Order: sequence, then structure tokens, then C-alpha cells
Amino acid sequence: MCLAVTAAEYLINKTINNGEKTETSPLNYYKLHKLLYFAQGYMLAHHNKKLFQEEIIVNSCGVFISSFSIENGVVQQTGGLDPIYMRYKENEIRKPTTNPYLDLLSKDREKVLDRALKDYGDKTEDELTIETREHSIYKNSYKTNKKDNSTASIIGVEDIRKFFKENLKI
Repeated sequence: MCLAVTAAEYLINKTINNGEKTETSPLNYYKLHKLLYFAQGYMLAHHNKKLFQEEIIVNSCGVFISSFSIENGVVQQTGGLDPIYMRYKENEIRKPTTNPYLDLLSKDREKVLDRALKDYGDKTEDELTIETREHSIYKNSYKTNKKDNSTASIIGVEDIRKFFKENLKI
């Protein structure tokens, strides 16, 4: 298992080095979270293990990789992707990254990251947000947030695995 930041940097480098970015759907901070969500789902459904160790959280803006802890329904920032990529927000990420751990990614992990990029890389951030909000695991978690007056909640690993096995082509 790797860190989400390593998986994110793989996607960034793959996009930039292969010229896979398009004018209509550049890779930015928000889109990166959605692509990692799909890659995590593919990994769990197809290989029965996590791609990266961080949790996936749900809030009103969709799914995000946890760089936060959630205590008593309040989100606390703890690190993760945010300090590195938050500056990009709506701006396209254009610079390749250097991460010594990229060479340690297994072929299985590279394949699911490539698959997420192939299947969803051409979609815009808004299209991905709408699509992930339609997933039952998002709806169930978000409904719990509203009921508990929480700002975010974690989607369980087993829920992700089950959803991706049942609903998405893997």
C-alpha cells in the first residue's frame, strides 16, 4: 500500500509526460481527488486491497481523499494532499513531480491508476463531482452527515469495494 500523495504524483506525471491533458479537462486539485477515489475503488474491487492508506471522505463538494481527521463531526486538517496541491485548486497542475516512491508502485497499482485516468481523465471536475454524488455510497454517507450535523464522514473500505464490484465495470 502506498500514500495517496504517491498515487497522485503518478497520475500527475502520467498526465503531463504522456500529454494526456486536454483543454477541456485539465488535471487540478479537485479532479485529482475524484480520480484517486475511482482508482481506490478499482483496486479494492479487482485486487481486494487498498491502493493507498488514506480514507475517502464525503462532504457537500463530493468525495475527497482524507487529509483530514474527523472528530465529533468536525474536520481537522492533518496533512495529506492539501498542503502540496491546494494551491492548484481550479488551476491546472502542469509541473511533473519527483517522488522517490513512484518507482516502488506495484504494477497492479499502476494499472488501476492508469484505468482511472483512461476512464475518467477526459471528464471535467464538475462532471466527476456530479457522477460521484450519484453513487449510493456517497448518498448514504452524505445523508448521515446531514442527520448528524457533521461536515464530513468516511466511506468504509468494504462499502467502496462492494459498490465498485456491483456497479462499475472492472
